Amino acid sequence: GSRSDESVISWMNHHCWRPESQFCFLHVLPNLPPDYLSQSLDVQASLKQMEDRADLESETRQTLQRSLNHAPRLCRLPYELEVLDGNPCENILAATASRQADLLVMGSHCRTGLSRLISGSVSSQTALNARCSVVVVKHQSYYHDDSAESETYARTNEDDDLASPRVPIPKL
Repeated sequence: GSRSDESVISWMNHHCWRPESQFCFLHVLPNLPPDYLSQSLDVQASLKQMEDRADLESETRQTLQRSLNHAPRLCRLPYELEVLDGNPCENILAATASRQADLLVMGSHCRTGLSRLISGSVSSQTALNARCSVVVVKHQSYYHDDSAESETYARTNEDDDLASPRVPIPKL
C-alpha cells in the first residue's frame, strides 16, 4: 500500500455509502522489466527475486487490510482486496470494466515536472479512458499546509478532457 492508498481509504471512509455498495480495493505493482528474471544465470538468484516479489505483494495486501481496519464505515460493507502486477492504467481500467463499476476512486502521487514527464500520470490517463465516473484523491502532503483538507473534484464521462470545469464534491 502507498500513501495514496491511505488517502483514498480515508476519503471513502468519510463518505456515506448505500448498504448494498460493494468495493474492490486494487493496488497495481509496477511492471518488472521483461528480462528481470533472466538477468541472472543463477537459478537461486532468480528464485529469490520471485520470492521478493511475492513478499511485496503480500506486504501490500497486509498494508491495505490494516488501513481498511481503521476505516469503520468501509469495514462493514462487502469488499475485496486485489494486488496485481502490470500496467496500472490497463489493470485499473480492466477491473472497472469487468465489475461494471459505477465509480472509480483513485489516489494521485501528485508528480510534477520531470517526474511526471517520465512516469506519466496514471490517474490522468485512467480518468480519460474510464467508462465510469472518476474521483482522484490527492494525498495531504501535496498541500503546503498539512492541516488543510483536500478538495476533491469529480470528472464525469461527459467531460471531454481534464481541462473541463471540475465539480467540487461536497463533504458529508
